[in-house]
Amino acid sequence: FKSNRYENYDKYSSDLNITKESNGIKTTITNVIYDGIELAIFYTIESEKPMKDIPYFLTKEIKIDDKLTTFGYGGFGNFSDNNKIYTGVISYNVGLNSIVPKEVQEKYLYGGYVDIPDEFMLSIKINEIGDIKETETTTGDWTFDIPVSNEKLKGMVKEYDLNIDLSNIYEGSKLNKLITTPINTTIQGYIGDIDLYFIILDDKGRFIIPKDGGGIGGD
Repeated sequence: FKSNRYENYDKYSSDLNITKESNGIKTTITNVIYDGIELAIFYTIESEKPMKDIPYFLTKEIKIDDKLTTFGYGGFGNFSDNNKIYTGVISYNVGLNSIVPKEVQEKYLYGGYVDIPDEFMLSIKINEIGDIKETETTTGDWTFDIPVSNEKLKGMVKEYDLNIDLSNIYEGSKLNKLITTPINTTIQGYIGDIDLYFIILDDKGRFIIPKDGGGIGGD
């Protein structure tokens, strides 16, 4: 698929083309990219019959170097060949692991704290592929061992101290840090228990459309 939000991904992703077939559905992991903030997996799903709606993975387990873990995620994609092929991307928000204290992850996250190195083996076990609106699932076994590395992005991750005071919006709130990579921009800070809505403009006054959003907080 073509989308402006992913226009730079081809430059830095690793080609894989790992295919698993089960119960009449063929799933192929085509590319993967990891920049320390996002782990994006590009894939295709091919069905013998037209799919009724957007397919989604019911992931039984995710492992980083054989240790169980979990991440927040989002996705995007489109159909071709009369809905027999779906091409998409699933993006895991791994950047929160570097923000949330280790003891909080140990206590609240499934699998506890997991160290995410620059290179690792990502194991994904999928036992169902479902249709979002039809609430039907196809069971099977699509298990992938995916080698992940940020080698192509090394030296391209930059951090900037912001120290922007937002206490006029909410007491104690502030923006601490800006992190940029060739595929992501992340703002870190504290906004308390409020919903903060904002727009971002570049140096030419153009509105930057958000790819997605995520946040986590606690005492």
